[in-house]
Amino acid sequence: MKKVLLSILVALTGVCALAQKGQLAGGLNMNITPCLESGIDLTNFGLSAKLQYGFSNSFRGELQVGYDFESKDISTFHASGNFHYLIGVTERFKVYPILGAGYALVIADFGGFGHDNESKFLINAGVGAEYDITDRLSAGIEVKYQYIKDFSRLPISLGLSYKF
Repeated sequence: MKKVLLSILVALTGVCALAQKGQLAGGLNMNITPCLESGIDLTNFGLSAKLQYGFSNSFRGELQVGYDFESKDISTFHASGNFHYLIGVTERFKVYPILGAGYALVIADFGGFGHDNESKFLINAGVGAEYDITDRLSAGIEVKYQYIKDFSRLPISLGLSYKF
């Protein structure tokens, strides 16, 4: 079984290597993230860093790490891998669906009374849009549904990316 899985992994890596456009970009997002669970009235503001790699002209992978600042004694750290399928509306403007998965650490700090951390699996699904300001700089907006058990959220992000 290990040999079969290794063979599949090598084959997929080869296919991806053939399809790579090779564009690398890095950027920062600012976001507002309301919690969608009933009974939880919470909205965090946050920052995240992202690293994107274009596998082809239409398909892009993204690694994103972020921190949502404390609001009502709760903050979060999150890291995820997302995939974008870029749809060119014009030469400089693209829209894309987002699908991804990752990890969230929900941190509850009760002042001088202690704290509690919960590690949770997350799933991202949403839509984004990106405008190329120059050949190297782009601005974007994303809206995602972020499923986290008992703590689902709706991050709305504005960001800038620099293409290397």
